[in-house]
Amino acid sequence: KLKEGLIILSGGNNSILTHSTGTMITKQSKQFVSDFKREFNDNFYIEIQRLGDLDYRLNEDAVLNLAHDHQIPLVATNDAYFEGPEHFEAHDALMCIEKKLYVSQADRPRLSKDHYFKSQNEMHDLFKDLPEALNNTIEIAQRCFHRPKIKAPILPIYDEDQNKEHKVEHEVVEL
Repeated sequence: KLKEGLIILSGGNNSILTHSTGTMITKQSKQFVSDFKREFNDNFYIEIQRLGDLDYRLNEDAVLNLAHDHQIPLVATNDAYFEGPEHFEAHDALMCIEKKLYVSQADRPRLSKDHYFKSQNEMHDLFKDLPEALNNTIEIAQRCFHRPKIKAPILPIYDEDQNKEHKVEHEVVEL
């Protein structure tokens, strides 16, 4: 009932689409996409993320075909966990502390070095072959923009005459 105005993204590399392997999209993923397209129509987008490390990347061709087959627009996103590439090691160490693991452990969850907040130019270079995904990123940002109305502050009424009644007079006494 309350879906009016909502914009839904598929979730990129953290979505149900990650259950798809190789070039095959699972029935569950197809059903997810179909249901969301039906429910949210033009407010549903399939995310494309390019994080460089193949462990973090869905089969892009399969996802692009899924979007095309269901006529769902693409959106370029970046799953950012730290400010810049120079912060990767510090963030990795913090993840280890959180999970009570050691940096030297080989069998622990890791993020890619590409999980940093990319600049507009970096995103453009990364997705120059998918201009519609970049344009949709801008469109979504513009649709989410909200500037509240500026109102004068609501302050309590201060009546000086009323406050005179409450003042306590002090006498100065010499000792």
